[in-house]
Amino acid sequence: MGLLERVRGLIKQYPVTADVVFAVTLLIIGVVEQDFVPLEDVSRLLTLFGATFPLILRHRAPFLATVAMYASASILVLQGGVPAAAQVSSLLALYYLGTLHESRKAITLQLLAVLPFLVTILTTMILDTQSQFTLIIVLALFTAITITASELSKARLATQTALEERADQLEAAQRDLLRLAREDERAAIARELHDIVAHNVSVMVLQAGAAKRVIGTQPELAVEALDAIDAAGREALGEMRLVVGVLRPDKSQGLEPQPALNRLGALISRVEEAGVPVKLTIDGEVTDLPLALELSAYRIIQECLTNTMQHGGPWVAAEVQLDYQRSGLAITVTDNGRNSPVPSNGHGSGHGLFGIAERVAMFDGTFESGLKPDGGFRVHVRLPIGTPR
Repeated sequence: MGLLERVRGLIKQYPVTADVVFAVTLLIIGVVEQDFVPLEDVSRLLTLFGATFPLILRHRAPFLATVAMYASASILVLQGGVPAAAQVSSLLALYYLGTLHESRKAITLQLLAVLPFLVTILTTMILDTQSQFTLIIVLALFTAITITASELSKARLATQTALEERADQLEAAQRDLLRLAREDERAAIARELHDIVAHNVSVMVLQAGAAKRVIGTQPELAVEALDAIDAAGREALGEMRLVVGVLRPDKSQGLEPQPALNRLGALISRVEEAGVPVKLTIDGEVTDLPLALELSAYRIIQECLTNTMQHGGPWVAAEVQLDYQRSGLAITVTDNGRNSPVPSNGHGSGHGLFGIAERVAMFDGTFESGLKPDGGFRVHVRLPIGTPR
């Protein structure tokens, strides 16, 4: 911090003390400038005191202090001239007065404060044109400059305040956007975890039930079921590490790619190992789709098959149809399981169908779900190619 900054800091911290020091300094400079002995010319000393020392009152009574100083300056004009120290102190008080009010009121108060002084110098100019003409021009110019400077200072302060308020608003808006982004991220992670856990736990429950039924009579089948449980558990842990890994600050370790449609065969195999036959039909020309769309398509199929395993009952079978279109991907998942009272719009109390609806909404797609007339359940989704929201 430089010397100037330190001085400004002290003035802001001790404004009254700074005004006293400044007023005393100007009084001493005025005495030296006028070149008179204070004790021999008490009237001039008092007048000079009145033109400088009211500066200490500019914070408590700015208008009265300015009027007193300019009135004293008027007397100094009659006594032979206004020293520079008195002019400086009066102009400082006039400037400060102008910064305290809005423009019209400030200019009115400033003109009222200098009115006695202006009347005095105009009168002396009329009586003695030669000696006072230069003085009135200089003082009028200084007064106009001071009033203008106070207005510019207020305008600059108003602009600075508006910019600071705008910056605060932008900062608050940025905080809101970050908060919403974090909430969206948490919601996305919650959906991913739900899909992962719900699917794999369903597989594990079915396989555990099958192992329990055959462990006494066909232990080799029980071992196969336990192997399937082990594989489903490892799959769930691996995908959970993948999802939760994005929350870690250290991303130096490589992450496996998110599930996509190229892993659909493995998903169907796990479901079939759990005892639910799945038929996969693909129409259209298979093309590479955006990664976000493929991930959502995979999770939608995974959720549908999970619902089939959970609610379809015994001997249930499912069918997955993929229709690759120029403008997007259509997905239809049906089963022949027992009826389940689920609303056709997919916005029921279950988190699964609600999660599907959210994923479809990300792409401005369409989503239909409901009971089939001949029994079972049907989900139809269309995901257009485009930038997800």
